[in-house]
Amino acid sequence: MSQLDVLGNGSIIVLTIQEGVGAPADLEDIVYYRHETRFDNGQLVDLQETRKVAEKFPMNDRDYHDFLREAFLKMRKNQIAFIKLTEVAHKKIYHNSNLSVQRSTEEKEQIRATVGQDIYIRVHITNIKRDPKCDTKATLDEKLRFFERVRITGKELSEEGEWSNAKNLYSRCIGLFKNMPKPQKDSLTPEL
Repeated sequence: MSQLDVLGNGSIIVLTIQEGVGAPADLEDIVYYRHETRFDNGQLVDLQETRKVAEKFPMNDRDYHDFLREAFLKMRKNQIAFIKLTEVAHKKIYHNSNLSVQRSTEEKEQIRATVGQDIYIRVHITNIKRDPKCDTKATLDEKLRFFERVRITGKELSEEGEWSNAKNLYSRCIGLFKNMPKPQKDSLTPEL
């Protein structure tokens, strides 16, 4: 089992059970994953939660948990891992929500006594939908960086047998260069 300290301060640690394949997720991607969230004593955080809940995580949506985004930026497709969160990362959101249910004071104290401050989220990344974008009015350098990203992503999709997705991505990239604005096209030299 490998261990990765995501931020370098011990607040988010990825404990990998099974290595993933391909490139790590990027801020423009959508990560599809299954998860279950537990206290450090093994108890589910939400007693109503089922195991291996399927979710999707748009990486560029700031409404989602920052600690998951930081961990997913280091993870790959088909990776299975535990994400260990300290109180610095989760800011007691799981402890407070678990105790918000109407309980007696004794029950709340008993729960607090049996669980520690760390949270473990078992995550299986089932898919990473790669959707790089580039504006037609972007500079040539931005378009070339986009092309390089599409080339890498297309190769990855082809290796996974997702031919139609790779073809669509390449077609979109070619269209970006074909539909280049006239002033930008006129500024190109034969070397470019």
